[in-house]
Amino acid sequence: MNKLPLPLHCYNEAGRVVPSTWFTLLFFWGARILLLLIGTLVLGDSSNLIPKQLLPFSWQLPAHSVLGLIFLGLWLLQGRREVIWKKGYRLKWLKPTIILMLLVDISLQMTAIILTHGTFDLLRGLIVLISLFFLFYTLRSKRTNIMFEDWKMLS
Repeated sequence: MNKLPLPLHCYNEAGRVVPSTWFTLLFFWGARILLLLIGTLVLGDSSNLIPKQLLPFSWQLPAHSVLGLIFLGLWLLQGRREVIWKKGYRLKWLKPTIILMLLVDISLQMTAIILTHGTFDLLRGLIVLISLFFLFYTLRSKRTNIMFEDWKMLS
């Protein structure tokens, strides 16, 4: 008797492993600057200080915006994975791309820490720690690894 490697609620009707909530949160974490910009636009002029405190250097906003757009695009692509599979394409590149984007995010934060000469900033430290958590989650999660292996196989 073959035993399933994951509990039954981790599979959809077709027998494929579905992404976990943490995996979905990973994409929103990567696109956090875009969400912050949307919130700033909604709040109006009273919130101009928020992006300046989080992104004190002029190069950070464009860099994090591009990173956020990539994470948003990856989230949309993994959400349309069934359509992509029916066209004969696979998402083998998704995991390495997510890992690369998380490493770029951590690198951007570490660069900002270096440019401020290591000045203690609790928010920036938390951002690095949460990004490291999502990096290790992507690398070590049993469900995520099984999901990527499942997505590599043909239907």
